[in-house]
Amino acid sequence: MPHKSTITKADVIRAGSIHNKVSKVAEALSGLDSASLGCTVSESTTIVMATKILGKIKDESQAVLDKAEELYKNRDVELINRATLRYWRIQEDTELCKISKHSVQQNFLEKTTELSKQGFSQIEIDAILTDPAPEIEVLELRIKALKTEKMRVEDFLRDVPIYSPELLVGTAVEVTAEAA
Repeated sequence: MPHKSTITKADVIRAGSIHNKVSKVAEALSGLDSASLGCTVSESTTIVMATKILGKIKDESQAVLDKAEELYKNRDVELINRATLRYWRIQEDTELCKISKHSVQQNFLEKTTELSKQGFSQIEIDAILTDPAPEIEVLELRIKALKTEKMRVEDFLRDVPIYSPELLVGTAVEVTAEAA
């Protein structure tokens, strides 16, 4: 696992898993006394080589973990806070759109029913009332767009420790040039 200048959350998870496993094995190997085990020179060399290889893997994974810690310490807290606020606002906006959609549908149904009771034909009702389908479609598209935006904001907020601002592109969270 070579150390990269940029890392992903998957890199951090992988490095943590590798570091944990390799540390235990490297520690166990370094505690072996090949002479008391009766190892040959070749076997002793193999143990030393394995210990060195595991040490290198451990160091590389530690470098990724150190980079992750550095990124976390230097995270853009203001951007994270704005994204969190937007996340909750998206929830509210979505609920308002759903309520509006239901209201438009109910209003149209009530007016249609009332006009029918007053003896108007369907053709007359259609001429009197405006079809709510375009308004409902706009609300459905808005709900869909909010759902997509919510997923992007969630991706950003789950991107610990990296918090890649690129994940907020296409959202209402304003990302400055230096954050991106």
